[in-house]
Amino acid sequence: MKNPSASPRLGGDFDSLIEIQPRIVAREMYEVADRVIYDDVFANDCYRVTDLPQEIETVVDVGAHIGYFAVRMHTRFPGARFVCVEANPANIEALEANVGHFAEVVTVPCAYYPRASVLSTVFDGTENTGGS
Repeated sequence: MKNPSASPRLGGDFDSLIEIQPRIVAREMYEVADRVIYDDVFANDCYRVTDLPQEIETVVDVGAHIGYFAVRMHTRFPGARFVCVEANPANIEALEANVGHFAEVVTVPCAYYPRASVLSTVFDGTENTGGS
């Protein structure tokens, strides 16, 4: 039985998403994990966004998950250009819902690694809930 205090579902194209804050969604299937990540990024400032310099022109978020880091950065640097790169198809719907109004979303099966290498990172059916 679904928790009666759970967040409302969104309509339209985002039936699997729930709004947890105004204009910020989580994936219904991973609501608990997504809320933990949200709290890490916003309440706990785990990326120390408040300590960053005053001027940032471009933010590239590789492994953007569902966009909480980009949303947080956008609140601090609303004039910056944002590019969010995500490989896992299971995260794209929420990522676009969270950042599509201010960021370019790039969806490619890739990963960042500090040197040239062959990596196999995303497989159909994986359940990546992210992490911060």
